[in-house]
Amino acid sequence: MTTFVVISANNRLHHLVDGIEKCRPLNPDVTTIVSTGKIIKDEENGSFTYEYIVKGKSKNDNSKKPFNILFSNQVSALRLAYALSDEDVVNVFYLDNPLTTDEYEQSEVWIDEIRESYGEGFGKITNFCFMRILFSYDPTRPEDVSSQVDREILSKIISSYKNKASESTFSDYLFYIDNQQFGDAAIALEKEDHDFKMPRYLFDLMALASNCNDSYGVVNAMNGTAGTTRCFALGYGESMYY
Repeated sequence: MTTFVVISANNRLHHLVDGIEKCRPLNPDVTTIVSTGKIIKDEENGSFTYEYIVKGKSKNDNSKKPFNILFSNQVSALRLAYALSDEDVVNVFYLDNPLTTDEYEQSEVWIDEIRESYGEGFGKITNFCFMRILFSYDPTRPEDVSSQVDREILSKIISSYKNKASESTFSDYLFYIDNQQFGDAAIALEKEDHDFKMPRYLFDLMALASNCNDSYGVVNAMNGTAGTTRCFALGYGESMYY
């Protein structure tokens, strides 16, 4: 069985979450459970809401609870709905794309909230792996290799995950995604191309990393030989989804 959570931190990324969920295998003999979450910004007043789905049921909490409580409720409900054991690790994939300083600072708040949910006590959860998926480009213009997240913001994020192996109290990774392949080629000619390929590309990693038969090898590859960094990236050599 494969079980994971995928969260989008920006309105530009919500469609990718929907695409990942739709990539679940249709074979009834292959159990793949995906719980989705979206941090939705109201562009008119700047407020945020969090909507998540567990077992087909949408949850939109209007009581203004802190994000870490809503996140804990999502993971806890997922464990109950699918009878996950104490040993089952829930992978949480957080799609991030901070194109501005304000978006970077807001995203850091959400991530701190997720980390706050870890630990002992009421409402806390203890058995999850967090993977921040950083899109270094503008996903609304994926063919534009010059439209990138500010270098200073990228440097701050990447630096925060270097030498993190000994600091984290739980598994905490950074997955870096660029829109340029080896040899300077763009990954897509247009947004339609990108939005078809990217959810499948991401689902493959998420499913492999969350399946008990494959996760050991995948996590070892992510950790590398030194084991002193929590950063990794993937190439596009196998992304032939047409």
